[in-house]
Amino acid sequence: TARSTTTRTTTTMSSLLPLLLLSCALLLALATTDASAANDNSNKAESAVAKLTSENYDELTRGKTVFVKYYAPWCGHCKDFAPSWDSFVSQYVHSPSHPPPPHVLLGEVDCGTDRSLCDRHGIEGLPTLLYGDPTSGAGMPQYADDREVGKLLRFVRGMKRVCGANDPDACDEGGREKLDRWD
Repeated sequence: TARSTTTRTTTTMSSLLPLLLLSCALLLALATTDASAANDNSNKAESAVAKLTSENYDELTRGKTVFVKYYAPWCGHCKDFAPSWDSFVSQYVHSPSHPPPPHVLLGEVDCGTDRSLCDRHGIEGLPTLLYGDPTSGAGMPQYADDREVGKLLRFVRGMKRVCGANDPDACDEGGREKLDRWD
């Protein structure tokens, strides 16, 4: 009887082997798909933030209202803020109920490699978040509220187009008259 039990166990194990292999293959495929999707989401969020430099700033910000992070890779405060910024960007880009408004450009300026652009915008401390009309230079307002992810999301989602030479279509009649007087 011990021999017949061993034979039955071996037969049962042999018949389960293909099922076990199939299960392992499915689990591996699912794990790879999840990792690939997570990587795609990370890449999408990363590409949603314009890497702004002195060379491309005017071109990339034309006609936009901006929300820009000025930072340096060696800055301790910037390193501390990086996880919150990354989470903010990811949630901003991937929220199905709040798609990013087309008039808002998220950007980053590395003050370690592009000091001239940071000087042009009056950056004195890092990290600094500026928003608004990108042609304002050092006149752009600084975001001074809490840098908690939810507050950043609410702020940027609520940003309106800014009337100015950079985006005259955002102007009302009075704003257009002011622009015309400047010409």
